[in-house]
Amino acid sequence: MLQLKSPPYVCWICLSGKRLSGSSANSSSNSRCKGCKGMYATVQHSDKPSLPQDPFSNAISDQKPSEHVNIRDRLRAWEAENPEPAQLIPRDHQESGAAADYMPQSQSPFMVEVETDSDAQDFNQHLYDGDDLVDLRSNAAVLQAGDLVEISSSAWRIQLLAVCLGEFNGYQHFYTNTGKWFTTHGVRTLFTVKGFADASEIGPVADSLPSKSASVGLLNILQDLKAGPSRHVGAGLIRKMNSFLDDTRFIYQSNAGKLDNAFRYLGGDEKSMALADIAGVLLHKGFKKRDRFTPAALYAVHRALLLDDVGFRPASRVDHTQTYLFEITSEADVKTIDKVEMLVQKHYEQSVSNRGKWSDDELEASVFGGFLLKARKAIDDGRRSRMWSPHGTLRTSSIPASPILPGWTDLDLELIQFMHMWAASEKFGSSSQRHWIGSAILRALGRYQDCEYLDQAVAWTFLQEIGWVKPWEIQARYRLRLTGVQLERGGGVKTTEGALVKSLLKPDIFSGRRKDFAKTRVFCIDAESASDIDDGVSLEPTETPGEYWIHVHVADPTSSIRVDSPLANQAALVPQTVYLPGHFSRMLDNDIIRKKFSLAAGRPSLTFSAKVNTQGALLDYKITPAFLRNVTYITGDAVSAACGEESPQEACPREVFAVGKASATKLPPNRHMTKAEDLSAKDIDDLQTLSRLAKAIRGNRLDKGAMPTYLPTPSVTVSFQGVEVNKSPDGFMRCSGDPYIKIAYDSSRGNPIVDGTMQLAGEVAARWCHERGIPIPYRVQPRAAQNMDLLRKFTREVFYPQLASGQRPSEENWQVIRTLSGGYDISTTPTPHFTMGIDMYTKVTSPLRRYADMLVHWQIQGALLEEERRGGSLVGNTDDSFLPFGREELEQQVFPMLRVRERHAVLLDRSQGTGEWMLQALVRAWRFGDAVTEGAALPPTFRFTVADVVEKRVLKGRLDWFDRPALMQAEGLVGAGEGGASMRIADVNVGDVFEVELSDVVVCKRRILVKALRRVENMGGMISRAPSA
Repeated sequence: MLQLKSPPYVCWICLSGKRLSGSSANSSSNSRCKGCKGMYATVQHSDKPSLPQDPFSNAISDQKPSEHVNIRDRLRAWEAENPEPAQLIPRDHQESGAAADYMPQSQSPFMVEVETDSDAQDFNQHLYDGDDLVDLRSNAAVLQAGDLVEISSSAWRIQLLAVCLGEFNGYQHFYTNTGKWFTTHGVRTLFTVKGFADASEIGPVADSLPSKSASVGLLNILQDLKAGPSRHVGAGLIRKMNSFLDDTRFIYQSNAGKLDNAFRYLGGDEKSMALADIAGVLLHKGFKKRDRFTPAALYAVHRALLLDDVGFRPASRVDHTQTYLFEITSEADVKTIDKVEMLVQKHYEQSVSNRGKWSDDELEASVFGGFLLKARKAIDDGRRSRMWSPHGTLRTSSIPASPILPGWTDLDLELIQFMHMWAASEKFGSSSQRHWIGSAILRALGRYQDCEYLDQAVAWTFLQEIGWVKPWEIQARYRLRLTGVQLERGGGVKTTEGALVKSLLKPDIFSGRRKDFAKTRVFCIDAESASDIDDGVSLEPTETPGEYWIHVHVADPTSSIRVDSPLANQAALVPQTVYLPGHFSRMLDNDIIRKKFSLAAGRPSLTFSAKVNTQGALLDYKITPAFLRNVTYITGDAVSAACGEESPQEACPREVFAVGKASATKLPPNRHMTKAEDLSAKDIDDLQTLSRLAKAIRGNRLDKGAMPTYLPTPSVTVSFQGVEVNKSPDGFMRCSGDPYIKIAYDSSRGNPIVDGTMQLAGEVAARWCHERGIPIPYRVQPRAAQNMDLLRKFTREVFYPQLASGQRPSEENWQVIRTLSGGYDISTTPTPHFTMGIDMYTKVTSPLRRYADMLVHWQIQGALLEEERRGGSLVGNTDDSFLPFGREELEQQVFPMLRVRERHAVLLDRSQGTGEWMLQALVRAWRFGDAVTEGAALPPTFRFTVADVVEKRVLKGRLDWFDRPALMQAEGLVGAGEGGASMRIADVNVGDVFEVELSDVVVCKRRILVKALRRVENMGGMISRAPSA
């Protein structure tokens, strides 16, 4: 056995000095190590004047240790003599989702910090979408006990596995394969295995949790103290997860030749592929079980794809674990990235030899140097009329823009395209090694010396300065763009030419079979500004008093658009009309389609009919192809006036905020609008009856748990009057003037007749298809049926009273709703939709604006034609061979992309896109000096309500300015305590309210940073308690 000596610690500075002087590092047991005194110490030693010796000179003991004392006893003796706590070296925490410098950090799976969803502030919204409640949060967040998830930390490039132990009090608890316990309600995961562990395996671990009802502050403390289940208790789960990893490694190594070169086998044009399809290309068929690859095989492919941060990335920013779709970069883009990297690297290699000093002649002689000169010239010319700002957008301008510079070469455009991929599309993950290229280009330009970080936000403003995009462009358009969609940089998307559209429309599939509603007055209730009229309603009394047929007439474009036509493919790519201000884009964007199918006299419809009584009970239903002859266009306000009712409005703030000059002109409606006084007595009677029936139907749904009200959300109006855009042939732009931006709450909640009857049509379609075994995209809450009693109890006692009082429910309470209901999804198997109070439901009333509605119409058409062929009803049918889409095809091929595209469209239209417009207005008033033209001036301070405390690093919350999400970092609490004392994030509770001032706003990142002035409300960590599932 080796005999251990105990020399004092000698740092490398002193050691190197002794070696240079010829002395020994062990020359004295009490030698002073001057180099390290006060440097790099992880232990704080108090200075004691009465003890002249250096505390470092004898770290263990003055007494020579016994040769027989083992290392454990020596360490215990050292701890006894050095009781001061260790001073932890500060960690480098980057903003979630931002580029991170992980290279100098140690990589350890035991030190990884779990990363929450970087877009949680956007996804934590639940929007009423006219006939459905839309949840923007990924369904990956809805996990059950026993599910296995991959936990990734983008800054560390390390992936862990964790088993969900269950959800308690709104927080999900996990146990990792390293024996770490953590909690969250917004886990960021890209891979899950449902039902990985059973109740007997997770039970002992869940029972060992230190608390199942603690506040977020206490949970953070318990995790810091490592008070979670021990590795001994969790040994079974750890072994099972590690066994899964062993299987994954075996499969990877068995197929390493293909997995390590995946892009070689899958590259080509830009496309999206499902993980299972990719596995079919890269893996041997022997790894299949029952014709499907095992979870371990899929995980091996998943890990391989994530290693190539250029060739592959998850296609969805919202919902990956439901789809497992990957976007595969085109070979052309990969070549561009490699070429740009080579050019930039060569430039900096040459800079070494000339000490970074380049003359214009030297720059002109190189490809990259020539680009720098042109870009500098474009930036300098642009700044004569519009200055740069550090807020992710250019300043406003009141003088004419400078002319556009010509002369960009093909290689210049490739460099610009790279900057677009980096800053606009955000193609690279936060831990990608390619971020240096964009930063190096910005540094070489020499025009952004005042920036603390040369990041993607600066690159976005560079694209604005050279005229690649407009100064007010919405970055989220490119970030959320999905494969196959070609965006116009000036606005909108590229669509099919009109002449081609006309040739693609086929004869009416129901020609000669439609019912003629010649004598029926159809009311199309919509705003004057609406241009796509895709639904109307009519009333038909039956022979039985108190019973009526409500006919919902829906536009029928699918009768002439075939499933496999280019028009159908276009609709699949852009699955719904986008109403983002400045970028309005129809799903079927052609006047020919609108003129042929938008509801009007003499045009076709697919009519969904429901027989109801005055108690709102559904007695019978049917679906009929029809022709309309008598159509009346009317607004919801006119209907309310005719019925003698007030227009329905939610209680909402009267807050208005606008910058810029409003448009003085108002476009007239594109159709004749009927006023209340123009209606006949029978029309008024029909509308009043429809209103009573709609209210009765609504009452029944409320009794079954439907959400009674919806919190209003702010909307944005944008006008470009007075804005001039000059565009060059190669697509570069110079813009004069700035848009008018108005933010206000929309107090209108639609019309009860419209809301009630449109949902009724969806219920009729769902029931009709279900009876006939027709697979369609049912809108489902998968676990609502099994948790119905708990849902009713929680919503009636906790959730709905908050809504009724105008209070925003906490994220914990929303999480309870998601967990008990199973979230919001689409499926070929219907389930109750609790928050709508409907047993089964699908969207069917907007085929001109939603691709999912077109899918339902195609399926119904196939069933109607098959019933005609058979001469009888399909009720009880189990065959889907005659349908355009079979059940398996919908679930495996259509729904994965539909989920992604629908949620991205809503996220852009209702959240991130409008959010950028709001922040533009905020920055213009706060920093650019623009006058507020409507509403009150921007206040000097705001109220910030804490919604989440993220690992003692950052506070997430909302401002009392249009409910905007904001962040407060640790430094934002300096001086916020009593008497000007500093506060720690650990001292803050969910629900606390601070008076804050704006610290920074970055428009393109949709980020508001605030600094606390004082805490005005202290909730003490109290949150609403939820029932356990």
